[in-house]
Amino acid sequence: MAFSPSRQNSNRVIFLQRAEGTENLRAKLQTRPIPKATPGSVIVRVLAASVRANTSRISRNPHRGHALPLPFGPGHTAICRVSGISSDVTSLKVDQLIFIDPYIQARDGDGFYISAVMEGSTPESLKLSRGDWRDGTYADYAKLPIENCHILYEHRLLGDEKHGGLGYTIEELTHLFSMLAPFGGLSDIDSKPGGILLIAPATGRSGSAVLLAAIIVFCHSLRLSTHKSRLFSITGDIAKDAETIRNASRGLADAFWDMSPATAGSSTHFKSCLDALKIGARVSLVGGALAEVNFSYLDIISPKHNLISNLTAVRSGIMAQDKTKEVVRVIDAPISDVWAIIAAFGSEKLWFPNVIQSSLEGFGIGSIRTLTFNNGHVVHERLEIADPETHTPSPT
Repeated sequence: MAFSPSRQNSNRVIFLQRAEGTENLRAKLQTRPIPKATPGSVIVRVLAASVRANTSRISRNPHRGHALPLPFGPGHTAICRVSGISSDVTSLKVDQLIFIDPYIQARDGDGFYISAVMEGSTPESLKLSRGDWRDGTYADYAKLPIENCHILYEHRLLGDEKHGGLGYTIEELTHLFSMLAPFGGLSDIDSKPGGILLIAPATGRSGSAVLLAAIIVFCHSLRLSTHKSRLFSITGDIAKDAETIRNASRGLADAFWDMSPATAGSSTHFKSCLDALKIGARVSLVGGALAEVNFSYLDIISPKHNLISNLTAVRSGIMAQDKTKEVVRVIDAPISDVWAIIAAFGSEKLWFPNVIQSSLEGFGIGSIRTLTFNNGHVVHERLEIADPETHTPSPT
């Protein structure tokens, strides 16, 4: 969602509140004064703000399970320019291009607030979400914590490709948010270079983004989907799927990253993936399955029921701000050397066009496309198509 400039000294704000006499929510456009910077805060001019696919459901249904600090101004992650700074700001400068991280954390405790998505349930979290940081970025101007403003290398990201830039648009940069949950999840389970990572489900915005996150930490990835024409297809046969995963992984996997949606609690992929993990493997649960999931306590401590698996399971949620800074550093790093990116086991086209430009759809599990980049352009490509029986790639 992009914003056109408003009149000077005015601030158009989308305001969300309950409709009088009902449980329904309604949004109104209001004009308010531009907020003033106070210690610990930054005033930003919003250029483009991300609208999540579930924004309508979260904002309309008062029983959705995501508590919000009504009434308030919604707004999630955004690309902004610094408009005003407080006296304790040392690095940010007026007019700098910045990325807004929506994970607001208390400076002196464990309170948290995911802007426009969910306030916490503790007294500390409620104080945080109903105080200075109540309103989000669906406005011309917003007031935000210093820690949530991440400087972007504007010349590199927005610059013309002919002059060494990456040629992104402001709207495309809002997709940085897609990287936060995947990168945070992989960090929480201490993903190692060369490790085998199972990704499920591997479709949609976050499923595609986790592949890029896996590439960043140099993991090999096996992506699972119920879609029968792409990636590794889940059949519903737990033992058969587990065996196929083990074959495709050429052994047992080191980690399992799961972002199952609310309706996926009964999916069989949980047990299949757990049965394909090594002893001591790590599991990152980033999804939002609402019902009881289709695996038990015993599946965690002993997936095959004949050994102690020693799995580490992590519920990844809030993205630490130091990890957000790492994502930003990777994305806008002024790298001029050749990049060699290996995309294994299938890939959809990602929003990040200078990393992966094409798809492996139709080549089968185990196929590998190696793309070598220089200044954002593919200078060499090699395709290894896997044998359909052994899943072993061979050069074409």
